[in-house]
Amino acid sequence: LKQLNADEAPRPAKVLVVEDNEVNQMILFRYITKANEAADVLIAANGEIAIEMVRKQQFDLILMDMEMPVMDGLTATKRIRALG
Repeated sequence: LKQLNADEAPRPAKVLVVEDNEVNQMILFRYITKANEAADVLIAANGEIAIEMVRKQQFDLILMDMEMPVMDGLTATKRIRALG
């Protein structure tokens, strides 16, 4: 854990939700932002989109659905981990 100085504010958590179901996307978005109003939550509808997003920016947490069209969560997770 990083200790913060008195003048240093914690930055908002950056969360990527990878989920193809729009209802689940909405539920997860609301749940996360209710727990942490400052959270920066982005949504990817499939694993392929998630990989492109991870290539462009860093996330503190990725919530990955396992069964999605285009690219499933297991394949996407393996490819994201391979990015280093």
